[in-house]
Amino acid sequence: MAPGSAARTDAAILVGLLAWTAFSLRAVDLSAPPYEDAAMLLRYSEHVADGLGIVWNPGEHPVDGATDFLFMLMVAALKRAGAEAVAAARLLGLTAHLAAVAAVYLGIRRLSPAPAWFAAWAAAWLGAGTGVAYIAAGFGTPVFALSACLMAALAIRIDRVGETWRRAAVFAVLALATGLIRPDGAALAGMSWLGLVLGSREPRRKTILAFLAVFGLAGGAYFLWRWSLFGYPLPNPAYVKASRLPLIQAIGVSTSRLRELGLAPWLLFAYSIWPAPRRTLSYALPVCAYIAMWCLMADDTNYKARFQYAVLPMILIAGPAAGWPSLRPLWDRAWAALTSAQRTAAIAVALAWAAISLQQQQFAASYEPASPGIPAAAAVLRDYRGQNWTLGTTEAGLLPLISGWRSIDTWGLNDSHIAHRGLDAAYLDRSRPAILMFNGVYAPLAAEDDHAWNRMNATLRSYAEARDYCLLFAYGESPHRHVHHYYIRGDIAAGYPDLLARLRSIPYRAGYMIAGVPSVDFADGSPRACPAAP
Repeated sequence: MAPGSAARTDAAILVGLLAWTAFSLRAVDLSAPPYEDAAMLLRYSEHVADGLGIVWNPGEHPVDGATDFLFMLMVAALKRAGAEAVAAARLLGLTAHLAAVAAVYLGIRRLSPAPAWFAAWAAAWLGAGTGVAYIAAGFGTPVFALSACLMAALAIRIDRVGETWRRAAVFAVLALATGLIRPDGAALAGMSWLGLVLGSREPRRKTILAFLAVFGLAGGAYFLWRWSLFGYPLPNPAYVKASRLPLIQAIGVSTSRLRELGLAPWLLFAYSIWPAPRRTLSYALPVCAYIAMWCLMADDTNYKARFQYAVLPMILIAGPAAGWPSLRPLWDRAWAALTSAQRTAAIAVALAWAAISLQQQQFAASYEPASPGIPAAAAVLRDYRGQNWTLGTTEAGLLPLISGWRSIDTWGLNDSHIAHRGLDAAYLDRSRPAILMFNGVYAPLAAEDDHAWNRMNATLRSYAEARDYCLLFAYGESPHRHVHHYYIRGDIAAGYPDLLARLRSIPYRAGYMIAGVPSVDFADGSPRACPAAP
């Protein structure tokens, strides 16, 4: 195919891919609230946009609970320009996802001899996948994945074409950006650089020097700055979410998440080990090490494998780059040997398989929004934010974001004191929260065990009952899981009956990730119940 004709074909396919990706958004509800963990970051972005700094509560010491530093600043910049924070996060996610789809298609076309149909399938497969769910949830995952994808593509280009000062410098800048978007991106960038250097038969002096100058010096300066700002070397959630599983089991959990991202891209990568072991291992080092690294962190907030997602576009580009040079001659010979009827049948089977795989991807992309009870309650609380009351809650996403209340994240993701010293009554006494909300087994049925979450809930319940709080309601689908308890301080319950009445009027739906499932108030008739309306 002539260069001009190939360029026109690529352009037409790209337009189709972008339209397909935009069409895939039908799998999600963009009017739904963001995911709990995403809402936490948006609260930080709002504070940064308002000139308050990287703080959880205005006027307090900075805390690194957002973790996604560069994405947080991007959302803040758009909010400063007039956008709403949730819309800004989704716009950034959509833009990055579309760019990643284009990068995968062009990366395969430029860095491997794979045919256009294969590159189109790989890009369409990415476009219809879980990246769409991350957009709806409000996560910065697509932005992080795009940066990792571009970094990997440039590493492959350096490996195949050779290094220049310009390529080495751009790779170092992309590595720095990847580390600034997410803290684990620094490890991914370092491992990508190491794979590029160790996988080469010739010295990579330019790549080594540029990386040390840009990533090492600038990244090191950023690390020291954030350590001095926040007071701790690691992000605050790292001290709360450390995995408590045995190492082998934790690695198995992290690896099993690949099934949610799809196993198809790994097949070509596995094949390429035989004809190109050095190149494959060089490309695989950052991917495999990054996946294994997540065994150090608990997996309970790993929504749709978002922690491992960044390696997906990397594999989609690296697999063809490593495997297709040896596969293409075999493919061409096999295709030439087929009769016209056999080719027609092969095309029909391939189209059917592609349609099924893309449909499965779209199913994986569906977004289950947060249960509607929390945003409804937060909307009521927002009308009382002028009282300067404090909210203590285990659900530190939508409640603090929507209500605008000063909030204590009792799990500690956004509270350095709790993250390092734990939650106790003395710490709660400093703020005397107006409302305590926690999620778990219905309190009277909760068994004593050593699980940190249950210990936290037991502390909150004991504090509420020892400090004259009343239980407004405890909604859930079952008393044995995900019951939303709302305790209100006695003086506020007595002085603001309108607040109680408005909260009680909410058709509360609890659940964890199941919207619209009817809930039961298990606190009905409890001796701790708040007084009924006069």
